[in-house]
Amino acid sequence: MSDYDERFREMSVNGENYLVEYPSITSAIPGFDTTFALIHGGNAGHSANKIAQEALDSGQSTLSKLKAVLVNTTGPICRKMAAFATNTGNSAILEKVNYSESYLNRLPINELPIKCQVIHDLLASNMDSLAKYVLTVDNAKAQQEAIDNFRSAVMGKSINKVTSAQLGTEKNKYQKQLKTSWKKMDILVDIVKETQPEFYAGYLEVRKLPSGKGQTLSVKVKAIDAATRRPVAHATLTLAPDNGTTGNPVAKRTAEKGGSNFAGLADGTYTLTLSKPGYKSQTVKLSVVSGEMASVTIVLEKA
Repeated sequence: MSDYDERFREMSVNGENYLVEYPSITSAIPGFDTTFALIHGGNAGHSANKIAQEALDSGQSTLSKLKAVLVNTTGPICRKMAAFATNTGNSAILEKVNYSESYLNRLPINELPIKCQVIHDLLASNMDSLAKYVLTVDNAKAQQEAIDNFRSAVMGKSINKVTSAQLGTEKNKYQKQLKTSWKKMDILVDIVKETQPEFYAGYLEVRKLPSGKGQTLSVKVKAIDAATRRPVAHATLTLAPDNGTTGNPVAKRTAEKGGSNFAGLADGTYTLTLSKPGYKSQTVKLSVVSGEMASVTIVLEKA
């Protein structure tokens, strides 16, 4: 789960818990129960999806460890059996055991245990001859155990292969459902903005995504000339937060290619004004959501 996914999930759970604490207020909001049910269901699904993904990731880590055990067990056996085959002129055995650890590591996971089983069976059938090469029954047992353990892990991964793809699809489904439901809830809660100011202020706080790992790009702007469709450089951009949005106005200028960016903005709505001598000023409204980038192209007409 990405940093944004984790922060969004945390916000959604915190928001649900906050709304639960005010039944006397929310019960008077038309349509609240239906939207809240969608949020509750989305949070439950999102949390279950996270647990399933963590379990799957743990299984993949186990598979890597078992592969290392199998390769590290089989590699020395290959070298000793290759020495035996070379010294005795047994080209048939040499062809089937002359593998390095790096070669074994590169084999597909379904092919590796098959190759290792062939090596094990040759070891078991030539045990007496291989005694002087310090290959014993214990070596054969350890290798067979490593093969069996790896095979079991591969079977589990194969069973979960479709599940892994489904987890990604399900996560996107729940996240989309939650985003849509929270936008609806924002509209509903706005109904009591004037009559329940403390509740409304608290709601705005829990709707903010927790701080992430770093500052992210919030708004990307490009200015172009209406007639030529070419970039407009050195135009002045002023981004001002609307009422209810934290922050101060920020002024920038467009670069040679007509672009400019704003990063680390608080969630909310903003008014963006673009002006340049010789052109008519343009004003647009923007909404900023943490973890998402708003991109806008502003067309300037000659004054």
